[in-house]
Amino acid sequence: MKKTIIFGVNERAVQYVLNHQDEDIAVVDVKNFLRRPKYVFFKDDITQLFYHSAQVRKSLMSHSFKESQDFFRQISSSHHEKEKELKQLLLNQLKRLNVDIYRGHVSFNGENQVTLRYLDNVDVLSYDQAFLNAGYYEKHDREHAFVFTLDELIHGEHLYESIIIEAKTLRSLEIAEMFAHFGTKVTLVCDRKFFNQIEHLMFRDAIKLSLIDANITILEKKEIDSIDYHDTNLTVHLKSQSQLAFEIMENDSVDSVTADILVVEGKLTRNSFDKELEIFDDLAESTMKILYLSKPFVTLEKNKHVNDRVVRLDASQIPYFVLRYEEEGGLEVSVNPESNQITSASIYTHQAIDIGQCIELMMNQSLSLDTIKDVSPDSIFSVLLKVKESV
Repeated sequence: MKKTIIFGVNERAVQYVLNHQDEDIAVVDVKNFLRRPKYVFFKDDITQLFYHSAQVRKSLMSHSFKESQDFFRQISSSHHEKEKELKQLLLNQLKRLNVDIYRGHVSFNGENQVTLRYLDNVDVLSYDQAFLNAGYYEKHDREHAFVFTLDELIHGEHLYESIIIEAKTLRSLEIAEMFAHFGTKVTLVCDRKFFNQIEHLMFRDAIKLSLIDANITILEKKEIDSIDYHDTNLTVHLKSQSQLAFEIMENDSVDSVTADILVVEGKLTRNSFDKELEIFDDLAESTMKILYLSKPFVTLEKNKHVNDRVVRLDASQIPYFVLRYEEEGGLEVSVNPESNQITSASIYTHQAIDIGQCIELMMNQSLSLDTIKDVSPDSIFSVLLKVKESV
């Protein structure tokens, strides 16, 4: 019987076992990667939990930071307990499927042999095939007790009064606004090209304003020059990036910021043993991409072409949107000039996720842009409106 080893415990390991019950399978709870901070995506359970909790905290009348800290700690502790329970359920399921479970630090002895060390226990296993199923981590060069990754910030149980975020990807905007809603004083340090990741200028400016309204300080066209570490906090010294000709009149005098901690974004790096192993395929991403802010920003794309026609609509031109939500919003779509089918869309409203789901369905069903303005009983938007009102 073929001997298979899977490095990493999660639902995909269970699924593999269910699909390959003719193999002798062992699953390893890898300890090599424990100290490495995970690369956090907003779809992670704990991030979603904090996102919605931050919205609740923002709506409360009390602005006591101590109460926010207690609230944050309760959420974090509860989630950690839930994570332990879920992992134990996975391990129990694997055991019921007659899978051997190991834990420990992994080292390879030869071509098809591995040693697992955990406390005083040492296991040496031979295998025919091995799968790497251990996720990603955030690799960075700023190692210090006051320097956190986004994962370390979220998985810690302490809410800091002030943080500086060295923003690299749009994940930083989500985390910055989330912590600002908890009452943390947040400073975003962004390089010249940071906001260009939001292609549409109209939405880019609106998102900047929403961050400022959330009391986030945005320092653009800056980079970290040096860091002074103190007993209880740190000071980050900044340098301005060289100005372009049209920016010559701009003058941002901020050259240093002091805060409790610095949050950095590192490079997305796959956990590995520096050995070629077969990797479980990552789950396919949806065509819809969401920037989780207090007004979510949603983008979708399918078969987009340079010759597509761009159409901009405000919420008043979408009957479903007006009837259901009665609030302002904006939508920009690209459509095929011949079929009038939507090939991409950008939405920035409080209900952008709902509207995005409607547009995604339209794209998958190859429906015309005119469907958005269709208020007939059989239209996709009218049907969805009835479903939502009946819930």
